[in-house]
Amino acid sequence: MALLIGSKHIILNPSSHVIHQKPVNFLKKMSVDFGLILPVMVVVYLLEVYFKPFHRGFFCSDTSIRYPLKQETVGRVSLYLISLAFPVIFLGMGEILFASEEDYEGDINHLIGKWRVHKGFVRTYDISVSFLFGFLVCLLIVVMSTHTLGKMRPNFFEACNPNVTCPPDKPTYTYHENYICKNETTEIYSRLSFPSKHTTLCFYTMVYLSVYLQNKVRWDYLSVFNNCMQVTFMIVAWIVAITQMTDYFHHLEDIIAGIIIGSLVAWFNVCAVYNFFKQRLRIDQINQNE
Repeated sequence: MALLIGSKHIILNPSSHVIHQKPVNFLKKMSVDFGLILPVMVVVYLLEVYFKPFHRGFFCSDTSIRYPLKQETVGRVSLYLISLAFPVIFLGMGEILFASEEDYEGDINHLIGKWRVHKGFVRTYDISVSFLFGFLVCLLIVVMSTHTLGKMRPNFFEACNPNVTCPPDKPTYTYHENYICKNETTEIYSRLSFPSKHTTLCFYTMVYLSVYLQNKVRWDYLSVFNNCMQVTFMIVAWIVAITQMTDYFHHLEDIIAGIIIGSLVAWFNVCAVYNFFKQRLRIDQINQNE
């Protein structure tokens, strides 16, 4: 039975309870997706490069910003490997290893010219784009917050080396606002404490992957494996967060804020933007009908 609704040609198959829609041009879909994502990437880049952090003053008596300057345990390259490269690979492997034909029941066919794109590849693409969207949202929130607040890191004094004399034996309560950092290379970085970028991105990634795994793995004999993987994800995120404190790059409240932001964005993404639970319910209903 065929129905014409608007501009879409929809075919109802009563035997399989599946609705088949008119195939979608995959390249056109990609152009629309990246047409929305690229501007966000540009905005994040411009804010991070050209938006100078708020010039906040300090008290010489503030000991919370007098910790030593150390090298980060988890550097920037490692951060993006953990929070961006690894999850994209994991999501692709998840579709290869754990997906079945019933997972794609009702999915719209996608074409490149006259060639049909495999539904597993389309699903992997959709999940990856959804993940990337949430990742950029986290980055945008962090960049806007850190640059607007200009909160000083625990290692601010050594990273900035302000041209202010603060006798250690006679702490003063004068608020120093008109100062210049002698260490120009680390001046801006020393004022980007709240919230923690490392914590936000890692918790976003690991919460997203944990929910994805919970939705994807439905085999009872893999339930222990599933739980172990989810615990491992959260441990990795927690270790990264802890190193930001032990390396004196962030305060405790920066870590807590990063955990909340990353977790909330991940949860909103999987529930609203790319509804894993709705897909799981649809698959369960198909199984019951069969």
